[in-house]
Amino acid sequence: MKNDPPSLRDVLFLIGVIALGVALAIGWVTLNYELAKRYGSGAEILPVWYGVRAFLVERVDPYGLAVAEQIQRAVYGRPARLGEFPFALDIPFPLLLLFFPLAPIPDPLWGRAAWMTLSQAGVVLLALLPFRILEWRPAPWLIALLIGFALFWSYSLEAFWSSSFSVVLTLLLLQAFLLMYEGNDELAGILLAVSAMKWEYTALLWALLLLVVWITKRWRVVVGLAMGWLVLGAASFLINPGWLWPYLRAVAVNWRADAWLNTHSFLAEWFPRSAEPLTWLITALLLLLLLLEWFAAVRHSEAPRLLWSLGLGVAITPLIGLPTGPAHVAPLIFSLSVAIPFAWLRWDRFANGLIAGMVLLFFVLPWLATWFFVGIYAQVVRLFLPSLLLLLLLYWVRWYVVRPPRTWLDHVRRTLRR
Repeated sequence: MKNDPPSLRDVLFLIGVIALGVALAIGWVTLNYELAKRYGSGAEILPVWYGVRAFLVERVDPYGLAVAEQIQRAVYGRPARLGEFPFALDIPFPLLLLFFPLAPIPDPLWGRAAWMTLSQAGVVLLALLPFRILEWRPAPWLIALLIGFALFWSYSLEAFWSSSFSVVLTLLLLQAFLLMYEGNDELAGILLAVSAMKWEYTALLWALLLLVVWITKRWRVVVGLAMGWLVLGAASFLINPGWLWPYLRAVAVNWRADAWLNTHSFLAEWFPRSAEPLTWLITALLLLLLLLEWFAAVRHSEAPRLLWSLGLGVAITPLIGLPTGPAHVAPLIFSLSVAIPFAWLRWDRFANGLIAGMVLLFFVLPWLATWFFVGIYAQVVRLFLPSLLLLLLLYWVRWYVVRPPRTWLDHVRRTLRR
């Protein structure tokens, strides 16, 4: 039986929906353009924008000192001084190819606006992704609460104003996990390939996903990863064969600047002689804890436990000694959303008030840190307390992860080994 062709009314309705979507997208980006003029510096996306413009429009080395000075003037209003971050482009050229669509944008503010729009969509997806994996449908008020929290959390705003990569790269890695979970291994490998940058955000999750590949022998993920790197690497050496040494030099310049904060810099304030061994001890204990949980999750191959382990990995990332800042805390929205369904199971009668209280606590935490602490203490509370609280919260609901009610487990169980 043949399907009837769409009527004129159906075609007009579809055109109207598309036009409305385009208009909303244009309005969203325009609003972000106005916000970019007033807030933040866009310091993380500017090196990329100036780099691709330098290579494609000005035909100069994107990793050169001249481009770095342009970025410094855009961020500081002058060349960087001794001790300030130099903002040399530190993304390998094969992955810089992915940002070539930014080159036609003549104004860096519009480039920031486009990236802000992508990041805002990303934090909403981070907040809702656990519900999709668990096939859990929360009440509409909870979805609205989480979306509002994700968009207006202080750390999310920091990520928007700085045009941070943290949200987008974390989302790519979590999407790679979801694709592996659904059996689409090659595409998961490609996402792993394109997310191999900004290791202060991605190193831990990237390693965890590769550990899954090794334990479960999902070699098609490796094939997708190799294909992605092969295609991008071949294209980069055809377009710019001399990129490698200037790139390594730019990475070294940024690394020597060491302008980011980490656990070592904070411990050095209280324990100047033992800060380094303490940092290594904390990092080793946290990684050991994560590895034990991750091996157990992969062995049981149950969606709730795998998801919980991913949330744990995101939560401890700021604590393991990698460079961090307020924008790096924004992906912890995912860890909070992971805990919510299990908290709902644990406190069924008081679930509404409990979850609203949890979200409110995390929302006001940055301002509480500013009001009650000063100097280095305020920075410690702002950067590390959310991670510590999420560790406690995730372990508080762990019993319902390991021993969920049978009816719910039967509904959401999935096997990773397909």
